[in-house]
Amino acid sequence: MKLSERVIKKKLKEQHNRCFYCGNILDKYEIDHILPKSKYKNGKTSNLCLCCLDCNRKKSNKYMYEWYNFVKKYYPEKLIRGLFFFDFINLNKWKENL
Repeated sequence: MKLSERVIKKKLKEQHNRCFYCGNILDKYEIDHILPKSKYKNGKTSNLCLCCLDCNRKKSNKYMYEWYNFVKKYYPEKLIRGLFFFDFINLNKWKENL
């Protein structure tokens, strides 16, 4: 997926140059759909984040709660920073605002 340089700079600023999921500083990054594109067809930039290559590969097409359970089970030391910004209870409301 291609994003304009302006959008990438905005995302980097919003995320303080850190991976949306683990919080590591981004040297290289990939663009990821927070709600997977394969399950929820939404191309708006509000559904996109920048993350490290490792997190993007492991998250694949999982929802955040699936990703959280996967990481908690296999990588218990990894902090999932993005969960603090995500409201599982109001998931449908969040989808509507995208």
